[in-house]
Amino acid sequence: MDRRGLVLCFVIPMELYTLKNGLLFALDAGFVPLFVETDCLNVVQLINNEEVCLAPEGSLVEGIRTL
Repeated sequence: MDRRGLVLCFVIPMELYTLKNGLLFALDAGFVPLFVETDCLNVVQLINNEEVCLAPEGSLVEGIRTL
């Protein structure tokens, strides 16, 4: 695995975790409607894909989708 692959192993789960916690906070505080921005295209693609996410971080993706 090259360096880029190693970095992505840690970046994507952290991006998803942070996004989920931010969404939970915003929804709990009543900040709706809500617009979300991120610079991580891989995260956007995982969330927008309609298929079940079988990646290791799939539970985070599914949790975000259900919000």
